[in-house]
Amino acid sequence: NTFDGTIPVDMYKAYNIETINLSENLLQGPIYPPDVLPRLMELRELLLGENCFFGELPIAILDTMPKLNVLNLSFSSSCKSKKFWPSKCDKIKENVLCCGEFEEKICSKNYTATGENEEREIIPMGLWGNLPPEYIKFSYMKELDLSFNSFNGTIPIEFGKFGKQGIDIKLEGNSGLTGMAALNICREAADVFDVTKKENVCPKERNIIAEVFENLYLNENDWVKDATNLQNEHHCTWKYITCKNGTVQEMNIISMDLSGVISPSIGKLIHLQVLNLRDNQIGGEIPQEIG
Repeated sequence: NTFDGTIPVDMYKAYNIETINLSENLLQGPIYPPDVLPRLMELRELLLGENCFFGELPIAILDTMPKLNVLNLSFSSSCKSKKFWPSKCDKIKENVLCCGEFEEKICSKNYTATGENEEREIIPMGLWGNLPPEYIKFSYMKELDLSFNSFNGTIPIEFGKFGKQGIDIKLEGNSGLTGMAALNICREAADVFDVTKKENVCPKERNIIAEVFENLYLNENDWVKDATNLQNEHHCTWKYITCKNGTVQEMNIISMDLSGVISPSIGKLIHLQVLNLRDNQIGGEIPQEIG
């Protein structure tokens, strides 16, 4: 059988239940209605993936499902578009249009704008908004699947703490989630996320330069210009670095009293043409990778 419509409110009254699995249906609407406050204090697994839910990720579940360790809210490619008259639609926020009554409602960011006397083709968009940094409080979380929704922005820097939990986070298919991740996420929690393998999310050169700078004992406060955030800055804007066509061409760190060593990983900067470390106190040997 395939279930559609919204999740029955009574499901959220099963206080002692440990697993809810309604995956691979055509359920829609918000994860739970705004006037419902579930109290699933023993729930470990909430498996609602491959459905047609919409709205923002609820933050309230932090308190109402505190033992949750598996949360699957992936969006289904089987969710079907529908046609609605403009009178049945409301723009609830920028680029989000919702049409229909509650149990038949569809929200979309991709729709055909037509005249007032023509129906609109509404294509479901799934969950939207930014990823809530508060979700780091899910201390038991082991699996989080939010793939193929419509989240935007970047991975919250707070999610870097998930690297210590051994969690698996799936974000593939969120076309708006294109921003570069924080440096610490790419260095300390890259294995947590499926999307950190993408160059636009975690540039490989940025990780390499960070390792080189650390081994040279260059203070992090000196990596970027004043009043800029190291975590969010592209490495081509860092001090001492010159890029061309988006790749590192030069590294000039002169008279900085550096006392570290040159990391062998510098050999991975395959486009580097100039390395100038003059007038420092660098020890060790010149790595074979650049020798």
